[in-house]
Amino acid sequence: MIAFRLNFVWNNNLLLKARAYHIFPVVVLFLGLTIFSCRTNTPSPGDRPVLSYSQPIENPPDDFLILFNITSAGERSAEVTFNSNAVWVVQKLGNPRYELLINNGVNNRNINSVDTLGLAAGKKYRVVVFSAYYTEFINFFVGFKKTDIPYETYPDKF
Repeated sequence: MIAFRLNFVWNNNLLLKARAYHIFPVVVLFLGLTIFSCRTNTPSPGDRPVLSYSQPIENPPDDFLILFNITSAGERSAEVTFNSNAVWVVQKLGNPRYELLINNGVNNRNINSVDTLGLAAGKKYRVVVFSAYYTEFINFFVGFKKTDIPYETYPDKF
């Protein structure tokens, strides 16, 4: 009887260990795929000029990117001054968890993904990227592209 109980316990332990050996790779694979799929790819700038946030940007081209090097939580800002009144498409490129806003000296405008704004000549705009919780090392891009929409008749001037 004692031999039967020892044998039964021994066999149950072997079965549990065998199950653990089969389940462990599945769990590791699941975690690996989850972590890999959560990473966002840094967009390729292509032929668009890339300007740094650390230097004031004056009279930028009609299509450009601002590069923000994110190394820690906090705020990064670029100062942009345009040479003519125009309507611009402003686009957040990169990790959607980071906040993007534009400040015109008085008001802030939050950019969730893409927005079209009438931006005035000679006015200094602050383009701000903010992260309170994420500390990963990434390159975050903000795209600006001038449109053919007339500034004078465009209702959303900022």
